[in-house]
Amino acid sequence: MSGLNTHRIAASPSNGLATCEDFRKLFIENMENMYLLSFLLTGNRDEAEQCFVEGLDECVAGISVFREWIDFWARSTIIRQALRMTAAHPGSLRGAPSLVESAAEGVLSKASLQRIALTRVLALEDSERSVFVLAILEGYSTQTCARLLAVSQKEVLEARARALQHIADVDMELAVLARASTLHA
Repeated sequence: MSGLNTHRIAASPSNGLATCEDFRKLFIENMENMYLLSFLLTGNRDEAEQCFVEGLDECVAGISVFREWIDFWARSTIIRQALRMTAAHPGSLRGAPSLVESAAEGVLSKASLQRIALTRVLALEDSERSVFVLAILEGYSTQTCARLLAVSQKEVLEARARALQHIADVDMELAVLARASTLHA
């Protein structure tokens, strides 16, 4: 056997591989979701923008992937980029606006409820937020989360439990606030 041929096959519609244009189209059509994924993982608007742009750049850099896999590949690229960025400042807490302050600003409209939902995820510590986004929102297994985050499966399970408990506590706090606001209305 003479060895494996390791040259790259050019992406084209005829061979089923995604083109640069396919990735650009995906990022444009799913910009809000891709940015939200970046933002939830980094917890910072500037880093989320950088993560999004660098994720797009990496995807269009001539990577050979089947067209059917581009959504998975793009999301995986965003996740890897965000995890690299957050690894540069481990353990830092990102201050998020108080949920009580957000809810006390007025009636809980749909927009404010969406903002509160986002705020409660952003209020998590970096490790808990990463586990929550990967395990709960993205559906990765405990084993995959542990591998991506370079921690043990036990640490993933503990961080997931803390994140879910924090969000449950916030939900309870919001329920009390909502009940109080209807009593005063």
